[in-house]
Amino acid sequence: MKKNKPVEVEIKEVNGHDELLIGKKVIGKVAKTADEKFQVETTDGILGVFKSQDDAYEEVLKHWNLNN
Repeated sequence: MKKNKPVEVEIKEVNGHDELLIGKKVIGKVAKTADEKFQVETTDGILGVFKSQDDAYEEVLKHWNLNN
């Protein structure tokens, strides 16, 4: 069974969107849309649009956890 290790996630603002990084690897991007929502994009493409920035960040982390 794999042990859970704490991972530090860094959020950087770049060209009008936020990038979530683990180490030097970008795991996702969150951009604010014209209608005040937040679009999530990962290496797999656009995951969706969320009402809050926290929900968008959470979705990036969920996606990363499922794929790593």
